[in-house]
Amino acid sequence: MELIIEQIQFILLIIIFVGVLVILILKFGIGLYLKYGNADTDKCPKCKGTMIIAKSRLYVLPIRFDETHKQMPEYYFENAVPIENEEQIPTGNHSCYIHTLQCQSCAFKNVNVVDFLKVRDKEIIKDAQEYPYEVFQDFLEKI
Repeated sequence: MELIIEQIQFILLIIIFVGVLVILILKFGIGLYLKYGNADTDKCPKCKGTMIIAKSRLYVLPIRFDETHKQMPEYYFENAVPIENEEQIPTGNHSCYIHTLQCQSCAFKNVNVVDFLKVRDKEIIKDAQEYPYEVFQDFLEKI
């Protein structure tokens, strides 16, 4: 009987540990995943070299709270307004980071757009998309 109780306690301990681990991964791991792109962001799709964030810029968007917009590059070209820091984000407005990712081996580039809402000094990620660099090149070079 004591052996069964010990086994049940051990199983419960494992369940609690796994639960805490899942919560930590969801809270921190997915946030980083969405903020910086998909799981393959660190690998170049052409040569499998290491991709790094070569340039990053913060923009404010003209949508508020739970409003949505088309996840199209043209939306950002027409509506994203560059800002210097998060303190310039109006309360309730969406913002986005536009990261230029570059391979350290072959210089291949990609763009990662991360749409978020700032709530009480936390970034609530709403969406993250990757695009070919060429689509954003003119937009990024004029700033």
